[in-house]
Amino acid sequence: MFHGSDRQIGSFVTESGEELTMTDVVFSMNRTLTTSGTLPVPEDIAALPDARGYGTTCNLHQVMVQDVVRAYAASTHTTS
Repeated sequence: MFHGSDRQIGSFVTESGEELTMTDVVFSMNRTLTTSGTLPVPEDIAALPDARGYGTTCNLHQVMVQDVVRAYAASTHTTS
């Protein structure tokens, strides 16, 4: 469930004369929680020390896996 607070509340009148209300809602966030997809961690990387990621920073193992995937993609990419 999302938790938010109404920061600005206003009203307006439509062309047909109906008065409606609009609200600017600000949702609360916890930027310390990392919510990103995870890739499988190979045994050689899992054997290394890990550091927990916070916010938009991934765990160290995930960064290592992503670097391996990028390096593989770059090495198999051919240009014509």
